[in-house]
Amino acid sequence: MIFPIDRFKARKTPFYYYDTRLLNATLDAIERELDGFDNFNIHYAVKANANPDILAIIANRGFGADCVSGEEIDAAVAAGIA
Repeated sequence: MIFPIDRFKARKTPFYYYDTRLLNATLDAIERELDGFDNFNIHYAVKANANPDILAIIANRGFGADCVSGEEIDAAVAAGIA
């Protein structure tokens, strides 16, 4: 996919762009590669990005959270990561 730069010309900067299709494709690839392995869990490092919408996508896929602070734990729990 070509980056849709024209969609962003009118936006004020700075802003964050999250490609959720790419995120879901990456999560799909992780799940495919790890299918059949039962002795571990996958955890997302919340310190990398605590955006609630991103965490919700990760939570809906059943991934866990790697947290190092109370704020990260709160963000993960609020997003539905158990």
